[in-house]
Amino acid sequence: MFKKITIQADQRGLLFHKGSYVKKLAPGTYHFVPWSQTTVVVLNIAKPFAVEGKDLQLFLQDEELMRELDVVRVQDHEYVLHYEDGQFVQLLKPGVYAYWNMLKQHTFLHADIRQPELPAEIDRSIVPKLAVHLQSCEIASYETGFLFYDHVLQPAEYRQADGRESDAVPPEGAGVP
Repeated sequence: MFKKITIQADQRGLLFHKGSYVKKLAPGTYHFVPWSQTTVVVLNIAKPFAVEGKDLQLFLQDEELMRELDVVRVQDHEYVLHYEDGQFVQLLKPGVYAYWNMLKQHTFLHADIRQPELPAEIDRSIVPKLAVHLQSCEIASYETGFLFYDHVLQPAEYRQADGRESDAVPPEGAGVP
């Protein structure tokens, strides 16, 4: 006669009544009468917080839910590097993201793409994972390169976020007619 919903320890439930969000449900067993127009969306806390067909903003007003989520806002002028338990996971583009914070520690490093060089806080060992989003230019010890931003480049290897307003120019004598 009752609808029985069981939420496991690695899950959380979101209670909806007539399609509107009501509250978060902790692990346990819940019973609902079949005609109550109540639905429960069960989410795995090891995965990012996302509810199909619902905007994240709908849930940001629930203080109890917010205690179990890490929310990051990525502005139009930045990329954010997402780490789980200290390991690089992904590069986040502009938008709002939410992650459950019970199983894993999430940290976020914001990088302003208006600046031509990568922030010093970015571990250079993850640069190859960011190659799709970077432009690289290597300046040999006998060359001088110019970055049309506000720096003169010294011999070294440089990387910048792809799509910026500035571009590195091949060094003098590098085969440019």
